[in-house]
This record gives sequence, structure tokens and C-alpha cells, in this order.
Amino acid sequence: MSKLDRLINKHGLAQILEMPTPLARAVFGEAPVNDLGAPLDYQTHMFLQVKEKVEPTELPEMPLAKAREVYDDFTYSLSPDARVAASKDVRIQTRAGTLHASVHRPGPGNLPALVFFHGGGFVVGSAAGYDPICRYVAAKSGCVVINVDYRLAPEHPFPCGIEDAIDAFLWVHKHADELNIDRNRIAVGGDSAGAKLSTVCCQQLLLADQPLPAFQMLLYPTTRHGVKSESSRLFAKGYFLTGYTMDWFGDTYLAGYDHDEDIRVSPFYFERKGELPPMLMMTGGFDPLRDAGDEYAELCAAAGCDVIHRREDTQIHGFWTMGGAIKVARKATDDAIAILRRRLAANL
Repeated sequence: MSKLDRLINKHGLAQILEMPTPLARAVFGEAPVNDLGAPLDYQTHMFLQVKEKVEPTELPEMPLAKAREVYDDFTYSLSPDARVAASKDVRIQTRAGTLHASVHRPGPGNLPALVFFHGGGFVVGSAAGYDPICRYVAAKSGCVVINVDYRLAPEHPFPCGIEDAIDAFLWVHKHADELNIDRNRIAVGGDSAGAKLSTVCCQQLLLADQPLPAFQMLLYPTTRHGVKSESSRLFAKGYFLTGYTMDWFGDTYLAGYDHDEDIRVSPFYFERKGELPPMLMMTGGFDPLRDAGDEYAELCAAAGCDVIHRREDTQIHGFWTMGGAIKVARKATDDAIAILRRRLAANL
């Protein structure tokens, strides 16, 4: 049994991540440096090695039910959490039926809101797994957070998730008075697949001349399908989200639909970027999706969209749901929440 195996058996993840630096370096070695010259955050470096020992099997190699369980356990256990004034479940009526969503309210009054879409490659992930981070966002931002349980592939492939995201936003907008939220201050946001749903939702609403969100909070989205970038090559293995898993997500979600330049598949190609709602784009320096997200933000800004672009150079994909254990991830999460709070407060 290796030294790391003994540590994992004796201590929990939280204790391992708090090890004194000299001892940690003796066990885990030096952190890698990316093409930007930034070292991987050391706690994240430790976490990746522990994860490889505890759960080396990738999601595509698991039965689907097991993959969903593992992903939900991960997001639920590692996300930061906070108490809110009230939480309740609601049913959202859509063109396809009924969706479940959890609503987290930080306090009284007619508040701004965030319609949130979870990550998981359109195949795994759930509102239940993301409830801790959504409570945290509500408590820290002063926004009511509506955490939507949209449909997943393979049971419900493309474009079901997109339809759900659009319908969920329009339902919240229509029922703003009942939810006691400010109809003029409703943002959309999410991480990874949920961030893609958020920006595609904005694009499709704009094309349909429907009410638009006041803000979009995009956390390391996938914006361009089928195009390999430098970051997708550099970080295809060993940095949490792998190329193997991304291919599985794409194949499962698209189910043979091969129109990579469809803006619902690749929002990168949307032509009216300057008309989109204000945007926060947050990417990670060790994320295979980094380059496409960075370029999308830059193109949107060049077209005239109001863009705040933050790249967390020392972080991997998925850091938004790791802030309960990793300090730098928590700081990045708090920064995103502070931006959301300021922007919705300003949009009166």
C-alpha cells in the first residue's frame, strides 16, 4: 500500500487537503504548469490524485444509473452550502410536460432571481445534486435561485434540454409575481452544460423576440462542438473532465445529430452576439473547454455585448462545485456571485 493509499484510509479528503505544505509536497510532488505559465492550484493537484485513487473509473465506463449517482454524490458533497430563509419545490409547465425545480429564497421582498441549470454534459447531474451550491448562491447573492431539473439524454436527447431551458425561463418570467421576484432582474446561469443551455436560451429568446434575461452567468461552458483547440488537446486527460468523457457526453446528447454549426449545438456561431444580455464568462486555465469559452467571450465583447471575462488560471473544469473543499475554487465562486449580485442590483 502506497503512502497516499494509507493517507486516504486514515483521513478524509478535507484533512488531506489541509496537510502542511512540506508534507503535502513529499506525498504529491510538484503541481504541473500549464501553457499559460500558471501552476495548478496545489489543493486541486492533491484532489486530482486522491480522486484517481478513490474513483479511477470514468463515467462512460459505468452503468448510467451509477454514473449519475457518482456525479450527484460528488457535486453534493464538495459544493459549498449555506442556509437560506426558505426552500420549496415547484412544478414548471413546459411544451413537453412538467419539470421539477427547487426554489431557494434568501429573504423577504421582491428580489432578483437566477434561473440555474446544472452541469453534467446533458447526461448526468440533477437539481438535487446542485441544491447545496444553489443555496449558497442564494444566500451570498441575495437572489432567489430557481434550480431547474431539465431532461437528460439518452432518454431525452438534443434538443430537449434546450427546450426545457427556454420554457423554464419563460415560466419564471410569467410567474414572477407569484414567486415574488422582480421580472426585470431575472438572470440565467449554470456551469458546463448548464452554462451552454443558458447562453443558447438567450440566443433563442432573442431570435424569437421573447423577453430576455437581465444577465447570463456562464461558468466554463462548451460553446463549440466538434472543434479541437489547444486546451482540449493539452488537458484531455488527468484534469477531471477528459476527452473520453466529453466524447461520450456529445455522442449521447446529440444521438447522431451531426450539424456542428447549428447554433443550438455550437452557440459560438450565433451572429447577433452584440445583442445578447450582459455576460459573465468564467473559464479555467486547466480546462479542455478553456479556449472555446475564452474566444466566445472575446467575440461577444468585440460585437458590443457587455462582457465580464474572468479566467481562473490555476483551476480545472468543475471548480464551481468544489468550493466546499478547495479554497481557490471557493474564492472563484464567491467572485462570480459578487458579480451576479452587483449586476442584478444595478439593473433596476
